[in-house]
Amino acid sequence: MKRWEHEYKIMGLAPYGKADLAMDDLRSIIRINPKKPLEFENISGHYLKKMQKVYGEKLAGKRFDNIAAATQKIFENLVLEWVKNAIKETGIRKVSCAGGSFLNVKVNKLIRELEEVDDLFVYPAAEDGGAAVGAAMEGYYRYCEKKRIKPQREKLRDIYYGNAYSIEEIEEFLRRKNLLGKARKVTASEIAYLLSKGKIIARFAGRDEWGPRALGNRSIMADPRNMTVIRKINFAIKQRDFWMPFAPSVLREDMRKYFKRARFSPYMIEAFDTKEAASEIIAGLHPFDLTARPQIVNDWNPGWQKIIKEFKKITGVGGILNTSFNLHGYPLCGTPEAAYWTFKNSQLDGLILEDYLIER
Repeated sequence: MKRWEHEYKIMGLAPYGKADLAMDDLRSIIRINPKKPLEFENISGHYLKKMQKVYGEKLAGKRFDNIAAATQKIFENLVLEWVKNAIKETGIRKVSCAGGSFLNVKVNKLIRELEEVDDLFVYPAAEDGGAAVGAAMEGYYRYCEKKRIKPQREKLRDIYYGNAYSIEEIEEFLRRKNLLGKARKVTASEIAYLLSKGKIIARFAGRDEWGPRALGNRSIMADPRNMTVIRKINFAIKQRDFWMPFAPSVLREDMRKYFKRARFSPYMIEAFDTKEAASEIIAGLHPFDLTARPQIVNDWNPGWQKIIKEFKKITGVGGILNTSFNLHGYPLCGTPEAAYWTFKNSQLDGLILEDYLIER
């Protein structure tokens, strides 16, 4: 694992380790301030680069999976205590979360399950990229206040805010690359059939997703029943570590079939415990604790929803495996050129560019 790059992998690795074997070493670093219950307090006496030495001395010789488990556990304990304190302080039982810490879907799950919490909302672009939206909204509300205008508010729905390419632009790209003769137009039912036969296919269609999760328009798809696709995606396509889980995209009407205490979660930012029926989507679950970080799919994305519905017609399974369309270390594919380059430099079986499919 690389410093400053792979910190986000701790959550996926944590279930494999034993937290108790590193908890004492990490517990002396940070706590909730007992005098100011809404503040975190660094009790190590160090900060910035000096913390590297502190961690090095405390954790030398310990297994990295145990360190990950302890880090996750301590983080969970701190955040839950902090949320409980905030509810006690304010009396507000509906919790809204933003900030990169809330990309930790396991923590989000635990917050949602607190008796003190009536409802939870996690902003889908919780990381730093979402701060631009907050800044724009703050500016808008200040402008309205200055001009004495009533602000217009719209409920957050789908988050396909990015670039899109018309079918004419896709055809021009295919023509320029001498691919128009190789590509063919394809239907949702044909895509679903290929997935059911074990093909791994990338989809580049519609507008880019806002935030860090692939929600169908820049996604790699596979049959969630097929455990063999995990190795191929990890080593031949995404070059990911074995412990990093995938996620399922599941039809809204099937969410209660697979998930305990299920609720509409369209942004892939909450985790759920699973039911026995979730063995049908086993490749989309965490391989150790069998939790899932699903995208619950409704008619916000009709093309994506249609593929899953057609897959269900063939297999009886109301979901597919979904992971982001990129190689490890590269951003999500944002252009037809990037999509085709990724296809060529991986072992994907197929690439969908809007209505066109290119196969190997």
